[in-house]
Amino acid sequence: MVADTADLVAAYNGGWKAGVADLGDGSKPTYPAVIADGDDPGTVAWMDGWIDGQADALGDDNRDGIVDEDESGWDCHTMGNRVCGPQRDASRTSR
Repeated sequence: MVADTADLVAAYNGGWKAGVADLGDGSKPTYPAVIADGDDPGTVAWMDGWIDGQADALGDDNRDGIVDEDESGWDCHTMGNRVCGPQRDASRTSR
């Protein structure tokens, strides 16, 4: 079965929106409770949208499921760093 490009785009966008909605205000990716044919192009597009939507919302730039210090979603105050921001003098900490 050949999937129509418009259908794949719609599936991707639907997955993106569903993934962001399921994430809510959470800080970790979630997984859909869906059983579907993993060989179906529409299913694959929907799952890609889910993953990308959550990664975009979390700031997980490399899509590995973890927001690291060098990614856009990192917030040193909530992620547990004791010292945040650039340091002028390494001998003195600024908080």
